[in-house]
Amino acid sequence: MKKNIDDVGFVRQLIDKLENRLRIDPDRIFATGISNGGILCHLLAAHLPGKIAAIAPIVGAVGGKKDKREYYLMPPSPASPVAVIAFNGRLDQHMPYKGGIQEKYAGKAPVYVTSAWTMHKFWTKANGCADKPERKTHPLKQHMVVSFGEGCRGSEVVQYLIFDQGHAWPGSKNPRRFGDTPSKHVSANDIMWEFFSTHPRKQ
Repeated sequence: MKKNIDDVGFVRQLIDKLENRLRIDPDRIFATGISNGGILCHLLAAHLPGKIAAIAPIVGAVGGKKDKREYYLMPPSPASPVAVIAFNGRLDQHMPYKGGIQEKYAGKAPVYVTSAWTMHKFWTKANGCADKPERKTHPLKQHMVVSFGEGCRGSEVVQYLIFDQGHAWPGSKNPRRFGDTPSKHVSANDIMWEFFSTHPRKQ
């Protein structure tokens, strides 16, 4: 943001070049990333709904702001549905599940981030989903899945809340820098791939 770099424009051009040079399926282009990379997923899906079929943001908020007095900076509502499966840790202090100011941060100062529920509301509204979700808690109380599928115009919005994890990639073997210990009870890789495989781009 400081250097006004167009990340969305870069990814758009990258996809165009890959489509021209390689035999990729334009209906099965997906995005995932952790923390700031998760935030980028939301931006890509909002700005490039005609290219991105589905996203899987890992511990990344949909919006944020530097000061409490400011309005949250949010992506635009996409012109067409994008399927979303998000992963958040209840113990996350970098991207608090309930939103608000960061308790831990990698920058010079903490910022305010939106809650997981705000993420639900943004994408369910954008995709036209019904407001009432389905909630399933794991039998061993390890995680909860909140899913919106009814009325989503062929898309879906799913949220994994992982009870024993903070700021980490669920199921990874090692903690990342500035991150927390990953949960061993949920494999984000396996779950997101299953989700992606059943959510090609909607025409």
